[in-house]
Amino acid sequence: MDRIRGSHRILKNESKSGILVISGKPSDDIPIGTLSSIWKQAKLGEI
Repeated sequence: MDRIRGSHRILKNESKSGILVISGKPSDDIPIGTLSSIWKQAKLGEI
């Protein structure tokens, strides 16, 4: 995790360019569609 701003968590991978922003409180569940989108943006391959 790079930083937190309000209810947004900003993630940064040192080995890849760009950032990934995830909204919501850390205790909230992430809907499957949102999780899929995060996975694709992070370029982690197929789920």
